[in-house]
Amino acid sequence: MQKLKTVAASKPLNLIIFNFLWFGLVVGRNEMILLTLPVLTAYVGLLRYAGKINIYQIIIPASIGITIDCALTFFGIFNFPDSSFIIPLWLIVLWFNFS
Repeated sequence: MQKLKTVAASKPLNLIIFNFLWFGLVVGRNEMILLTLPVLTAYVGLLRYAGKINIYQIIIPASIGITIDCALTFFGIFNFPDSSFIIPLWLIVLWFNFS
């Protein structure tokens, strides 16, 4: 169990997973959401299990970023024609990846 906690907190693993998710969400957008969302969920669960993050460390920054992007879309600064929400789902997941 200690080994798993050590691996979960490693910076190289964090870098690899972050870049994988960023690439999948920005390049793949909605087509890769079924791959990126489970990976993000599993990694956040692993970090929570290791005790390295608190859930508020994810929810608060993601909510701020999503709110700002929604406002920018509402005022016409961003334009997402293929989105059924005010911003696309891949961008919401990307904000959770950033946080």
